[in-house]
Amino acid sequence: MHPNVTSDPFVQIPRAREPERPLVSVIVPCHGEAADVLREQLASLAAQDFDGPWELIVADNGATPGTLAAAAEFRSAVPSLRVVDARRRPGQAYAVNAAARAARGDDLVLLDSDDVVAPDYVRLVRRALRDHTFVGARLDSDALNPHWLRRRRRPMQADGLEELLDAGRPAVIGAAMAVRREAFVAVGGFDETMDTQIDLDLSWRLQAAGHAPAFVPDAVVRYRYRQELASLWRQERAYGIGEARLYAKHRRGGIGARLPRRRLRRTLRGWLDVVTAVPSAVTRSGRARLVTAAGAATGRLVGSIRYRTFYL
Repeated sequence: MHPNVTSDPFVQIPRAREPERPLVSVIVPCHGEAADVLREQLASLAAQDFDGPWELIVADNGATPGTLAAAAEFRSAVPSLRVVDARRRPGQAYAVNAAARAARGDDLVLLDSDDVVAPDYVRLVRRALRDHTFVGARLDSDALNPHWLRRRRRPMQADGLEELLDAGRPAVIGAAMAVRREAFVAVGGFDETMDTQIDLDLSWRLQAAGHAPAFVPDAVVRYRYRQELASLWRQERAYGIGEARLYAKHRRGGIGARLPRRRLRRTLRGWLDVVTAVPSAVTRSGRARLVTAAGAATGRLVGSIRYRTFYL
């Protein structure tokens, strides 16, 4: 093997650098999303007031022809836009890692395809990354979601970073995360063996490597929930399975400390939420609450069986 070539897939791809000004790489993975919502996100990125050099990478992880056509519509508005083939393996983790390998930037801004960012988003998170290795922006769950859907659960990352799953450290939600590429690569990027909760896993591994996250309240992502109950059920169930997978991975350490088993009080509260939501299912809002609570609880049960652990 040549002395300058390593087995790390991230460092095999050379990056062109601006002489003195680092480039920002904005990454938007796509997998079968509706073209209309992708257009909204790309339009918000085309309207950024950031005057530094940056690029926009759409990672094609099985996007529909209509979605790819929507991306092509913005090549004139965002000359740096590229579509990266990330179809070798399904999953957001692989899609983002593939885009990161192709990225030329020193800073990675990670977004979802169905959200919308504020006009100063890239500028604000880029400024925050001067002082912090990775950051989380504020999630606005009101702008894109009807009232009946917003009532299903409390908003996430609205007032600060949150400590989730009793991990003893905060996590950054992946839909509003920005990270220095060097640190992302150093910890191995997203875990491609995981389907969900990859943002929590990455956040904890970054902190175990000595990088503390920061919250950027002025940078806003308008966060979109799943609008159909069946899709919402699948998502929440997948999140629950992902929690059990996280516990199976980190229960013996690896994030600077052992991930504790889910507390009995939380388990009982989770199933109580399911029971108390049943009477309210006569309303649309109540059905959304029931699907959210039952999907997550069922997912944790399925995940506990699948990964031969106990995380209810």
